[in-house]
Amino acid sequence: MYLDDYKRWMDTELEDPALTEELKGIAGKDDEIKDRFAVALKFGTAGLRGVLGAGSNRMNIYVVRQATQGLANWVKTQGGSQLVAISYDSRINSEVFAKTAASVLAANGIKVRIYDALMPVPALSFATRYYQANAGIMVTASHNPAKYNGYKAYGPDGCQMTDDAAAIVYDEIQKTDVLTGAKYMSFAEGVEEGLIRFVGDDCKDALYEAIESRQVRPGLCKTAGLKLVYSPLNGSGLVPVTQVLKDIGITDITIVPEQEYPNGYFTTCSYPNPEIFAALELGLNLAKETGNIQFSSPHTDIHDPLRYLSILRIFQHSRNQLSIPATTDSKFSSYPSYFNSRASFSPRLNTPRIDFASIKIFPFDTISISNGHFTAALTSFLAASISLILIILFSVVIFGNLPSLMSFLSSHL
Repeated sequence: MYLDDYKRWMDTELEDPALTEELKGIAGKDDEIKDRFAVALKFGTAGLRGVLGAGSNRMNIYVVRQATQGLANWVKTQGGSQLVAISYDSRINSEVFAKTAASVLAANGIKVRIYDALMPVPALSFATRYYQANAGIMVTASHNPAKYNGYKAYGPDGCQMTDDAAAIVYDEIQKTDVLTGAKYMSFAEGVEEGLIRFVGDDCKDALYEAIESRQVRPGLCKTAGLKLVYSPLNGSGLVPVTQVLKDIGITDITIVPEQEYPNGYFTTCSYPNPEIFAALELGLNLAKETGNIQFSSPHTDIHDPLRYLSILRIFQHSRNQLSIPATTDSKFSSYPSYFNSRASFSPRLNTPRIDFASIKIFPFDTISISNGHFTAALTSFLAASISLILIILFSVVIFGNLPSLMSFLSSHL
């Protein structure tokens, strides 16, 4: 079966010559052919994700067309605006895949709002809600190595598609032939017919205003004299993050030069994940040199656009070498509401939230941020503090008074 599929792809005049060359290169290599054609990438609540390349088990324009046709079939049953918002990151072929998806939607008579330049996931979620779209598409593969790309689908609330909706889309994808089943018109034709339009400045301005309106203490950063080292990790964060920081009054920003501009090959680190030291090493070294605060965000995974403002607030209150250990324990799933800060709307709950894994303030005043929940880190820190207090109190009870305890400790340490 998979050999038949391989032959069919070989016999087809593919629009991407790189795919044809790849298929020729694996001729006679059964394992290579099987890996690409024995199964297909499966669409779920997180959409699609896979290695770039030729075949049904790879990310390429034909798999993107097939997935988008399935999504279009679902959108056409939903009524409403009949519109889909699209964004993409810096990964290899992200813009190509985004425009491919827009072209399929337009061919199905569905309107599209697509960003004219790469923008991160929160911007896509915001645009989906701003335009009251039926769905959103984000072309990204999160923190995976450079050889991966992906296709995430979002519901009208700006959140990942629900299980029920994803199951329907997957069924529609299964009915669509990967090479010929999707409706398609050129991106230029979709623009000419008014079906494809770029996200307007009004939406972008509204996004920044929504972020900045959630400051805990407006105006604080303008007088704090903060100096930052920031690394976009060659992702999509440079423009939105620096825009927000400057708007709230932080203008002394040093960008890690090797990781400043979009680069889907991620040449400074093979695995662009902030939980991996190599991804943060350049920024940390620069922060040591300058004595500034440092933070990094790989594909601008700022699920809460003001998480950084919250971090700066914490920093001001605890700059003396406080260290809160990182954790990814899923049982800590709530967010501390007193921060009253979030990076994008939490559409289903519409409540404030913070979403990052760890904060470590080093002697050289560096903050290192990775993914996960701050609540877990704070809980661990408080638990350790309470345990220490209880140990001291228990010891005081045993020794009768604090001087006796101190005398015992001084003679045995």
